[in-house]
Amino acid sequence: MPLPEHLLPLATRFLGGIPLDAAKIDGFYAEVWLLRGPQQRQVVLKCFRQPGNASRETLALHTLRAAGGAVLPQVLGKGLDETGREVLVLERLDGVDACAAIQSPEAMTRFADRVTDILLHWHGVTSPLGFQDIDGSFRPGFVPSWQRFAQDRLAWLFSAAGEARTTLPMRQHFERIWRIADALVRPLADDISSLIHDDCHASNFLADPLTQTLTAVIDPNHARFAHREFDLFHLNDARPEFRLLETYLEKHPAAPGFGARRYLFSLFDDLKHVQYTGWFDHDWFMRKFAQFDEARARVA
Repeated sequence: MPLPEHLLPLATRFLGGIPLDAAKIDGFYAEVWLLRGPQQRQVVLKCFRQPGNASRETLALHTLRAAGGAVLPQVLGKGLDETGREVLVLERLDGVDACAAIQSPEAMTRFADRVTDILLHWHGVTSPLGFQDIDGSFRPGFVPSWQRFAQDRLAWLFSAAGEARTTLPMRQHFERIWRIADALVRPLADDISSLIHDDCHASNFLADPLTQTLTAVIDPNHARFAHREFDLFHLNDARPEFRLLETYLEKHPAAPGFGARRYLFSLFDDLKHVQYTGWFDHDWFMRKFAQFDEARARVA
């Protein structure tokens, strides 16, 4: 697929010439171009749909790279395309989407072990300032941090903009689960913060398709100091047969109530995506509310 003309100036600058090959990936927050130029130079152009995301991802990548434990892409530069969108220029790393690369049962087990070791390393990194909201502000304990995050999402949901984009049944379900949320998060009240990736499903890991081994981690969302469970609910979002969540919990068991809490946190994370990307799928939310109710019933 040819690269659009409005991206050519930025691509040429970082490739040292006109792109010889271009592949496009449409993501939630960005349009991504994988480019190859002269002398086999390769870069990634990540074209964000909303302002502010290039700076957010730059900070996320710098924070996770500084923590060590895994290979993440280096930020090579930033710019605006001719339509005014923010564009992040990233190092192109070896590997392809792990969901496509990892196939054998042995490779799945090895991949799950490596991914969970990376996450446990990051989750062992804490901040003396406590827990961070997506705007970067800190609160000393998890409960007030969670309440700020959730209340901000609910304030948007019940605003004119939120009501225009969503449905009444969905909003009623959020009201219902919010009334019981305090009891579900109480077991985490005394926990310390962890450095999180914030979107660690299997497709955000790269792997070598020949050796079926992990090569890199990509696409952190609001990476920050939060609760490790904000990473856990993502783990089985893609290729659940990889058993990323189960492997993590074997190494580090969760506090009581996690079965329902994972859906509580996931629902509010999905609401964040509705707010910031314009995506909305009523049936998706209804299915997840049903999963939340089923999980609560299992421990009732």
